[in-house]
Amino acid sequence: MRRRFAAALCALVLLATVGLAACDDTNVTVASTLGTPPPTVTLAQPTPPPLPGTPQVALFSVTSPQTPVFVGGIATTSASCPPGAVLVSGGYATDANLVSASNLSVAIPDASYPASANTWTVAVRQPASGDGFIAAQANCLKASFPVTAIIARQSVNGASATATCPAGTTLTGGGFVVDVGDGTGSAVIGASQPAGNGWRMTARPPAPDATVAETAYALCATGIVAGSTSIASASLAGVAGNPGALPQAIVARCPSGQLPVGGGHSDTSSTSAGGVLPLSDAAANGAASGDGTLPIRGWSATAINGGQGTLTLTVFAVCVGD
Repeated sequence: MRRRFAAALCALVLLATVGLAACDDTNVTVASTLGTPPPTVTLAQPTPPPLPGTPQVALFSVTSPQTPVFVGGIATTSASCPPGAVLVSGGYATDANLVSASNLSVAIPDASYPASANTWTVAVRQPASGDGFIAAQANCLKASFPVTAIIARQSVNGASATATCPAGTTLTGGGFVVDVGDGTGSAVIGASQPAGNGWRMTARPPAPDATVAETAYALCATGIVAGSTSIASASLAGVAGNPGALPQAIVARCPSGQLPVGGGHSDTSSTSAGGVLPLSDAAANGAASGDGTLPIRGWSATAINGGQGTLTLTVFAVCVGD
């Protein structure tokens, strides 16, 4: 299996062209509500049986249209992988509105997680002045040999949550859901990142005594050899604390010969007041291919600092291959 994946990966890397471009909207499903979370471990549809000849893999993104979110409101949207492809990770993009020099309006992500075997769902709220938008991204793997996706999750109140992949499976990506039960405000995601063969998330509560329910999700796969994975990272240490500053972005890229199947981010903010506010946490895509799909070139995060001094934003890429 490892030889098959390596051969397919080599063919895909040789055909790839390097570069970043804006995402296109294609192959979209939109959810009206967050829905019921999946059980602790959910088996996804396997990819089709192996085909004769040289094994093939394709790694690509499907993005939703921008969904508006209004002041005081919550918006939810989803993106789904097409039939025959396995969901390996997902992400989101929001925006920031500079209402005035001292008033920054940012849509806060409450959820970015695998809602089903092939669908990634994102939910945000707009707590301040100014309207915003949200877009979801599903990252999909299509292979000519069997790959099966499994969803693992862990829920806690406060602190941090870590979901661990079952034995015999390999981490490909992960996500989160947060809920401030007493309605005192929005929790800000401080980390959604790989942790060993699992996924860890933390959230900064809106107030010291606020109760935050956190759920970490790990997307895990069979058919990918655990020893063929690595984690790439990149850090930006100059996210200045200026409400009027422009958003700052950073991209992590995998070593030569490996594919970025998923990723996440973390920052060094100490509280939810000010601090780094994530605007996007998603795959960095190349130009759309002939069939309209978006090849994945790395993992990117964009953030803005609401005014908590100079902080560090780190982005991670989950890399697969020999």
